[in-house]
Amino acid sequence: MTTGGTFTSGATPILATVGGPVGIATAATSSALIAGGTIAAAHGIVLHKNYDKLNFSKEDKSLYNKINHVFGENAIDRHKLKPLLKSFKGNKKLAFNSLQKETQKLADRGIIKNVFEVSINVKNTKVVVQRKVINGKVHIGTAYIS
Repeated sequence: MTTGGTFTSGATPILATVGGPVGIATAATSSALIAGGTIAAAHGIVLHKNYDKLNFSKEDKSLYNKINHVFGENAIDRHKLKPLLKSFKGNKKLAFNSLQKETQKLADRGIIKNVFEVSINVKNTKVVVQRKVINGKVHIGTAYIS
């Protein structure tokens, strides 16, 4: 990678994600390379062996943790969210963002404030969402199907 933020091939790096940030890659299949990483499935996705220690923003880490808390391997059965996740073709981030968007609509209309527990409908699935609204912004703590 050059100091200007491109690979020596001229390709622009992108953040590779597989259920969360895992490394740096390019859209081209043969251009990805990062020290200490391995190429996943020869598709140009680089998995850094210490990806959890890479410098991602606080916001990225926070979102990853929230998604993992709601849809992670240890929570998915307990939260009964497998059918919802399946409706998003397994895309945890898209599913979480949909929960966030629908809940934010309620906060914007003043229906929920401060600490809340509310049922929302996402893809014809009734989901209970809990946590709080801070300065008008929804912060989801957990979500589940009752």
